Amino acid sequence: MKKVVTAFLRHNGRILVLKRSDRVGSFQGYWAGVSGFIEIGETPLEAAVREVREETGIRNPVLLKEGEPFLVKDEDKSWLIHPFIFESPTADIVLDWEHKRYKWIEADELTTLEIVPGLDKALERCMEEPR
Repeated sequence: MKKVVTAFLRHNGRILVLKRSDRVGSFQGYWAGVSGFIEIGETPLEAAVREVREETGIRNPVLLKEGEPFLVKDEDKSWLIHPFIFESPTADIVLDWEHKRYKWIEADELTTLEIVPGLDKALERCMEEPR
């Protein structure tokens, strides 16, 4: 099982989604949040902030919520996903090689996109009210 983070950026009430490039190892062409593996010795929050910096150029996102982790299983792989949502100080994004496009959407628009497995659940976990 691989431990990963999926981070969303929110700006002016809209959510950032990124279209994965042909250079990534899986789910090329699918829409995703900011995501990546949690390195040894790194907390999920540290990994999420690092990935936001690397994939978007945003240096100072403000944590809004850490969602409850959950498991996603594919044909031969499983991922423990740690979801986060941050407020972004800007809508200006600098993409790295992992993505070829980005757009800011309303949260309910996610259902209209071809997304990586579990992305909808990750966003749901970040948007739900505490119990």
